[in-house]
Amino acid sequence: DLKMDVEKLSSMSKVNPRYLSWEIGRLKPDTIYNEYVLNPVYAMPENFASYFADLSSNHLGWTLGASIGGALISGGYSVVTMGDGAFILGVPEAFYDLAVSLSIPVTVVIYDNSGYLAVEENVEAITDRTPLEGVKYKRFRIGETVKAFNGFYRLVEEPCEVPDALREAKRETMMGKISVVQVITQGR
Repeated sequence: DLKMDVEKLSSMSKVNPRYLSWEIGRLKPDTIYNEYVLNPVYAMPENFASYFADLSSNHLGWTLGASIGGALISGGYSVVTMGDGAFILGVPEAFYDLAVSLSIPVTVVIYDNSGYLAVEENVEAITDRTPLEGVKYKRFRIGETVKAFNGFYRLVEEPCEVPDALREAKRETMMGKISVVQVITQGR
């Protein structure tokens, strides 16, 4: 049963991607642009053309631009879901500039599983040294740059924080701000 699974997931010590998907679905966005592990079974998009997912190739970062184009056509509220690496490769500052200048109502949710940090781990495993001696990759607040565009940013690390963070992001988005919620999720 889906509801029982969501209850179990919501009480875990780390944010499970399926639970985050459920909470995103509860926002009732007009459109979801998914470039990561958002599970549509949990998010429950209801209308035709309300859910767009991964392309077959050469796509990292596509959801940021797609949400701009989609909103210009539909005018509705959108949620973009993506991983931390795809977010960086999507050139978020260019996205913010367009979204603000065109008044696009979009909330970005970053599923941050530290996958972008996997580069360092892979190099260390193969060469027994860091990619650049003396340089250590670390988690950082990749979505916080939205504040330079008068946007809303929140870092979420625990399941109990997810519902309020997403509702606050939607509220800020509907008041004309670009919103970014970076959620530290379990697993890779």
